Amino acid sequence: MERRRKLELKPIIYVLPVLVVLIFLNFYPIAYSIYLSMTDFSVIHFFNYHFIGLENYKFVLTSPQFLLILKNTVIWSAGSIAVMVLWGGSYWPT
Repeated sequence: MERRRKLELKPIIYVLPVLVVLIFLNFYPIAYSIYLSMTDFSVIHFFNYHFIGLENYKFVLTSPQFLLILKNTVIWSAGSIAVMVLWGGSYWPT
């Protein structure tokens, strides 16, 4: 015979405040960044911005410099990772 486990609320209640804080600290900045990326936000006009949708993405993706910028980003990232791996691999504790 199988015994069904009773759901205990005490552990859930102990963990819930930490989960709420972690979810807020992780997902709120991501959601706010996505929202700001769809506005004409500027540091100069900090409080005066308007929702423009996907216009910023369209502007970036249709820019003539996009492929050059993408290539530079890939080269920089690969180089940085290679340096970190080589630097980290050179340390061997005795």
